[in-house]
Amino acid sequence: MAFPQTPLDLDVELLVDNTWTTITPYVRGASGITIQRGRSSEGTEVDPGTCSLAVDNTDGRFSPRNPASPYFGLIGRNTPIRIVTNEGSTHADFFGTAGNKITTPDAAALDITGDLDVRFEFRPDTWNAGIEYEIIGKWNTTGNQRSWYVTGGTNGVFTLHWSTTGSDDLSAVSATNGLDSPDFRQAVRITLDVDNGSGGYTVTFYRSDSIDGTWEEYDSVETASGTTSIFASTAQVEIGDLASVSNSPYAGVLYELKILSGIDGTEVANPDFTAQTSGDTSFTDGAGRTWTTGGDAYIRTRQIRMYGEVTEWPPRWDAGGFDVTSTLQISGYFRRLKTGADPLESALRRTLPSTDDLLGYWPLEDDEGADNAASALPGGRPAPVTGFTFGSNTSLPSSDALPEIASQATLRATPATGTGSGWTVAMMFQADSLPATQTQLFQVNVKSSVMAKVVLSAWTGGIRLEAFDSNEVSLGGGTYADSAAIAAFQNQWNQLRIRCADDGPDVDFTVNWINAEGVGWFLTTTVTGAAPGNVSSFQIPPLASDLSSVNIGHLIVVDADNTFAFNDPIDGFSGETANSRIGRVLEDAGVTRFTIDGSLTRSSELVGPQRVQTLFDIVQNAADADGGIFYEHRRIKGVVYRDRTTLENQPVRLTLPYEDVMAPLEPTDDDQHIQNDVTVSRIDGSSARVEQDDPAEPLNTAEPGTNPHAVGRYTATYSLDLDSDEQCEQIAAWKLHLGTWDESRFPVVRINLARNPELIDAATRVDIGDRIQITDPPAWLPPGTIDLMVQGYRETMSQFEWVIEYNCTPYGPWSVGVTDTARANTAGCALAEDLDTTETSIDVLTTTGPRWVDSATYASDFPFDITIGGEVMTVTACTGTTTSQTFTVTRSVNGVVKAHASGTAVSLATPTYVAL
Repeated sequence: MAFPQTPLDLDVELLVDNTWTTITPYVRGASGITIQRGRSSEGTEVDPGTCSLAVDNTDGRFSPRNPASPYFGLIGRNTPIRIVTNEGSTHADFFGTAGNKITTPDAAALDITGDLDVRFEFRPDTWNAGIEYEIIGKWNTTGNQRSWYVTGGTNGVFTLHWSTTGSDDLSAVSATNGLDSPDFRQAVRITLDVDNGSGGYTVTFYRSDSIDGTWEEYDSVETASGTTSIFASTAQVEIGDLASVSNSPYAGVLYELKILSGIDGTEVANPDFTAQTSGDTSFTDGAGRTWTTGGDAYIRTRQIRMYGEVTEWPPRWDAGGFDVTSTLQISGYFRRLKTGADPLESALRRTLPSTDDLLGYWPLEDDEGADNAASALPGGRPAPVTGFTFGSNTSLPSSDALPEIASQATLRATPATGTGSGWTVAMMFQADSLPATQTQLFQVNVKSSVMAKVVLSAWTGGIRLEAFDSNEVSLGGGTYADSAAIAAFQNQWNQLRIRCADDGPDVDFTVNWINAEGVGWFLTTTVTGAAPGNVSSFQIPPLASDLSSVNIGHLIVVDADNTFAFNDPIDGFSGETANSRIGRVLEDAGVTRFTIDGSLTRSSELVGPQRVQTLFDIVQNAADADGGIFYEHRRIKGVVYRDRTTLENQPVRLTLPYEDVMAPLEPTDDDQHIQNDVTVSRIDGSSARVEQDDPAEPLNTAEPGTNPHAVGRYTATYSLDLDSDEQCEQIAAWKLHLGTWDESRFPVVRINLARNPELIDAATRVDIGDRIQITDPPAWLPPGTIDLMVQGYRETMSQFEWVIEYNCTPYGPWSVGVTDTARANTAGCALAEDLDTTETSIDVLTTTGPRWVDSATYASDFPFDITIGGEVMTVTACTGTTTSQTFTVTRSVNGVVKAHASGTAVSLATPTYVAL
């Protein structure tokens, strides 16, 4: 028997000495386990996940400081822990590490040389940026035994590799995303037609809800460059970690796999992991293939309900000391990301140390009171300064605070010795104004047989670069005198480069200055009979006059005649998508397990410069700008970001008949989430304000009583990390759309899996941001399906109890228009006659255009649903091409039966809303 006839099969595992160790026998099941994840409502930050459970601590094993504990010295603050249920359907489980695989030996039936058809139903943990994940293949590089394999890459882009000779490697890549989102059960199919009849071959990619569902083609790669074939290798078939492929092993769940010889041909392998017994390590599939698990790949019913860290181990005991327990307090990964974390170094400071051929780097981000500029390179020498007030200038977004420079300031920075073949000195430079007369700004001292120094001077009339020998005799120079360019050089931060390149018997000197938009100017001059030499030091010379309007930062010396080190971070990566920002900073900060759900190059909002903030704040600010959700991964120590577009028009993850919902299911009609006057501002930029002031629209700003939809003014302001001011109005309009959605809220939806164990698989797949629906509501609730988005949940498990409470908001505002399928609503239409409860031919009058489409001209646009007085009707035909038209309808589609008076408004039942 299974749950609930038997106790809920729960496992609790601690990571002890790098090994997952079961502590389930010590868990007090009667007291239960409670897990909470996500957020309470839309538009707020996701809180760290929490969990609490009691364990028997009679022998002191869960007291970290008890030397008698078998875990002494191995557990303590933030020891990883997993809460696991062994209920639901069986599946193959992979954790993305080396050796995690399930295999079957080579067989004659598997030696496919013609058309190939591969299908698999799975639920991936993650699709990280720029990473290809090994899924399934028959591929061995040893002895050139390559046949074929499949990988899934960034955001669900799949690749089929195959070999015609055993040594070559051909491939076809899907150009578009083949997945709904990670952690979603779905199916993928890839076919290779080795001879498409047109002198070439074709690879086609499909998706479906299940391996036995209807396949939807979403991409095709066709070539006319010749037919192809597949090499019949001796390699075994591997799922998970493909030993001869250098990509990342698959992490996630696999339910079923089918390999067919021929498109829609014979199944030569068809392992169905859902049909196996949990704990099996070997079985034979319906095609006669024997499959065996390896490494940490398992066949089981196991579901990880939370991955967390134990933050507290408080012991408790009764008066006699007979019942000793410890109630473990568990938090998700966000707790450490959000608290006690230092701000990340600036975008420039994190990027520049990886510059090729770097000889010296002085960020000049030192604290107030410093009299040396610290080197950012191991073993680098600090640069003595005078006249620098550190920590004063915060105007460069890609940097921490830089110094203000006094009029007679000095600096001397000494780099490591280079190769003498060419060099570059580069920095960030700002001049509020240039001096009226020629003034030396910077001096590069050079060890060379001819040159001793190169001097950069500037004034309102020119910028001059000049080389001198050791006797202060000029070796040549040049002056840039374009007044417009020099004017543009001022009042902004520029990338400034002084470069020296070997040019045979001569050297070429160049000064470049490039602003944050990539616009720049340059001056090149040649010194004959010289060699580049090495930079011995860079200095602001003591005799320079009035540098009070000049600021510098992030000084580097490079052993090459040019560098592009500043190009990406110069503006703090402003203008990258929110998805790219999140993926880049997480990877840069060493977060190895993260999922970006959404395209890295499109869809998500463009964000402003990366500021000096904590990792969590940088990611959360990008998420806020985009309108997506940033949350903890459930199965692994990692994080997930779902961008806004993945929340729109998403498939339903869980459908619940009303009778399966625990009481009480109580709708709320309150003003908690109303926002009808919204202002969005760009950080360090402009703002835009929009309001719902149309008296015909719901939840408008008029004083209550002045029109039927008036509720008064509810203001909301947002300061977002956006790339441009133009984004503010669109985002404000979207937030107004969310804040004036007029629908009852169902804040909590409860299900009891002990009463409905058939829902275990579907209910436990629901995660933050997913869509659920409740069908067949009772007559006292509004008619029609209740459509909801899950913002978070609370899960309680004990021996004979398993309840999940979803925190929900209406899903309606996230159903948005799709190009070529969206239908515009009328701006004003009403009944032209009274209707009884049975009439199916109704006259309507459009008072404000456009009129309704007529079925004679637009037959393909029918049928569609309208609403009149709360009754939904399906329009099957429409006659008339003026504002007076006649509908043929099917009545009471939503179960409402009522009469309607002439003049009652007529509108689409589901109007189209424009996405952000």
